[in-house]
Amino acid sequence: MSENLSQPDPQDSINRLFNCPKCKSTHSVKLSRDMVENRTKFPFSYAYLHSSIGNLNDILTILYLDMQLQIRGVDVIEIQDSVG
Repeated sequence: MSENLSQPDPQDSINRLFNCPKCKSTHSVKLSRDMVENRTKFPFSYAYLHSSIGNLNDILTILYLDMQLQIRGVDVIEIQDSVG
């Protein structure tokens, strides 16, 4: 007897690349295609958190996405460690 495990459909998501102006690295972000459903205004914001190499501070990146999930803008906030 074999189970039919549902595999995610690769058509349900899309990968986009962007260059972080703070850490100067290229990142790949996987976006669900259903993010645009029921939206009435574009571009819309999407938060992406990453760390830069050799730096323990996190970087909050706000990506501005259009209806086709193309990245139309990037804002960056470096999150400082508040412990200390």
